[in-house]
Amino acid sequence: MNKRILFAGLVSLSILGVQGAALADHDDWHHRYDHDHDGKWDYNDFEKAQRDWERDHHRKELSEIELRNAYARYDRDHDGFWAPNEARKFHPW
Repeated sequence: MNKRILFAGLVSLSILGVQGAALADHDDWHHRYDHDHDGKWDYNDFEKAQRDWERDHHRKELSEIELRNAYARYDRDHDGFWAPNEARKFHPW
């Protein structure tokens, strides 16, 4: 029984470590494209990040309409900007 609990605990810590690292990577990505360093992305920041990601990962480019629709859909508070938590919902970068 104790071995199972220890194993479950180690698995949980491993998962949390991976998720924490992924969030840190995402936040670094978000900061890199935040041209005015206000902690939010405007549409131009988002477009640049998306186009770079598409190019780096050899993905087909989204159309301008698709980009604008995605930006509007994930702007949860409708303030015209994406905070890091809003961007995470769109893309795992």
